[in-house]
Amino acid sequence: MEVPRSAFVTKRPSIRILACVKCEVKITVENIGRVSDVDGLTVNGAHCKSCAEEVVQELKEGRFCENYRGKVIYCKDDKFFPEWFCLFYFRTIEHCRAFIDAKLKELEELQETLEYWKEKS
Repeated sequence: MEVPRSAFVTKRPSIRILACVKCEVKITVENIGRVSDVDGLTVNGAHCKSCAEEVVQELKEGRFCENYRGKVIYCKDDKFFPEWFCLFYFRTIEHCRAFIDAKLKELEELQETLEYWKEKS
């Protein structure tokens, strides 16, 4: 028995078109934006580039804890992050402040070393 040629033709599967969850603009490869939370986890939903920037700014304002020595400390679920998109956190804000102090001291020492070697050369 011969199978008719039309049996091998498949219909194109239905394609789901992504739309921005905020402004409902069609999302393409050129205008897709990525929204990550303070701990690096991706926020659910697709966003266009312009809305992604707004959502990240809203998240930063919502996670803001305090400004310590020029560095912003963010808080999520009682975890304190010394910077945005940080892969580690501290359980207390005091530990986070101590980390920032240590990093700033390290930068100051490095700057002094650079100035010393500039004078020598």
